[in-house]
Amino acid sequence: MKKLRTEELFNNLMDEATSFATLHKLEEISLKEERISRKTKMSGENCRDEAPTNVNNKFKINVYFYTLDKIIGTLDSRFQSSRGILTDLSRLSYVRIKDAAKDSFFPPNTFLELQKWLPEINVNNLQSEYLAFAASFESLEVGVTNPEISKISAQQSNNINENDSESEDVEVSNKNDKQFGFASQMVQMMCGYGLMALFPNIYLAFKAMCTIPASSASAERVFSKVR
Repeated sequence: MKKLRTEELFNNLMDEATSFATLHKLEEISLKEERISRKTKMSGENCRDEAPTNVNNKFKINVYFYTLDKIIGTLDSRFQSSRGILTDLSRLSYVRIKDAAKDSFFPPNTFLELQKWLPEINVNNLQSEYLAFAASFESLEVGVTNPEISKISAQQSNNINENDSESEDVEVSNKNDKQFGFASQMVQMMCGYGLMALFPNIYLAFKAMCTIPASSASAERVFSKVR
């Protein structure tokens, strides 16, 4: 949305609309030009207050930019507050767990937002459990009896590696977790191996992820507020 709010893209959009109308032989209707009301210039006045108007500029400012600003503002206010929790949840994705096994460093405020959502989680213990779980995840994955988990892991790895920025990783990680059921597979694996007592906070985090709604109805509820 923010990339669309430029002079160049507006001009490209207008050109595409004109080309589309010409290609399909549609009647092209020009924007209505408003008549400028002339004001009497008093004696001694050297300037005029009638600003020159251009219909395209007026449409760009009052309609195009205004609409984009409203949409961007609504989306930011709706989702910006969730960025922290989404970042924490993305660390529970397959790729992030595999990365943590290679590099054990992460910011000290990791999982703080997750604790606000799940007060029963102990952040310090969760961070320690996360590193220990990541270090042993490869051996646990090899011993999983459910063959679907390897397929799920490969699909998530391929999809997430296509994204470079952290924000894109957050969105794709959460999307794939819901789509392919990685969190539920982790819950089943931990139950099967009896790891709930060894990693109680990790288990609670994965279990909570399974409760996040992924139906079309939840998306409709969100975007009904954008209109």
